[in-house]
Amino acid sequence: MDFDRIHGLVSGRLFSYIAREMQNGDISYSQQNALFILFVNGTLSVGQLATELGLSQTATSHLIDRLLARALISRIEHPEDRRRKIIALTPAGRERILDMKRFTVASYLAVLETLPEPVVASLAHSLRQMADHLPAPLLPDVDP
Repeated sequence: MDFDRIHGLVSGRLFSYIAREMQNGDISYSQQNALFILFVNGTLSVGQLATELGLSQTATSHLIDRLLARALISRIEHPEDRRRKIIALTPAGRERILDMKRFTVASYLAVLETLPEPVVASLAHSLRQMADHLPAPLLPDVDP
């Protein structure tokens, strides 16, 4: 399918971006995934985050410690149960997710800018027609 071809071109750029992030030792895939999960869900307990990530509580606690050290998340006491901790994104963690979305949008634009203007206009029209039938976006709109 033609969409598969477009997705493949964009995915190649995205995987390179993620690989560079991980090669720099900046963040692991699981850590990036945790940031995304927190972005979408807001605050979560350690147990809830572990469930979403498919990791043990111990592995999730280590992951949380590494993200805390980078100031990408915060950990506070649960207001009703001081033994439980609540995990949330910091502004830096939120910006990291938005940076990835900006890169994703820019990647689609880079692929599409090679097309003739009438083809892009037709695609834009079709996407606008589809928008009303799609679920709400998980991430806010960003400028690339």
